[in-house]
Amino acid sequence: MEIKKVVEPIKSVTVVIFKGDEVLLVKNGDSSDHPTGVYGLPAGKVDEGETWEEAAIRECEEESGLKPTKLIKMPTFFEAELPRKDGLKKRFCCWSFYCPEYEGVLKSTDETEPLWVKIDEIGRLPMVVNVSQMITEAWEEKEKEKLREVVRQQSCGMAEF
Repeated sequence: MEIKKVVEPIKSVTVVIFKGDEVLLVKNGDSSDHPTGVYGLPAGKVDEGETWEEAAIRECEEESGLKPTKLIKMPTFFEAELPRKDGLKKRFCCWSFYCPEYEGVLKSTDETEPLWVKIDEIGRLPMVVNVSQMITEAWEEKEKEKLREVVRQQSCGMAEF
């Protein structure tokens, strides 16, 4: 009888940032644990004693040069096994955050190259699992935010009469 070791998933975060009709992706480089040339979102593991939000801010800034100043946690909690360069698969559990406000400029690292990609082009790129769903969920949140702002403006305008 074979005994299998249960491995706890690695707690991780992703951050979705839009600029017009583009989304911020990072292309994994030679120094990344992810396969080279595969695209993902700014992401990484949650360090001991760190909140999910703190990890999202840190990882986004480390991988892209952009520092989120506002984060909205998305409703879906993701779990996946991701292939690594060493040939193993590791289990991750992940909260994704939509970032409508940030500061800084894009900056590449040894592990990742951040770039703005048109949303209608992401389907043609090799992507880390669940990234398209995370982008879709954040886009829906972005559209809800726009609608809420319109309603706020109309409500304020109505109050003046």
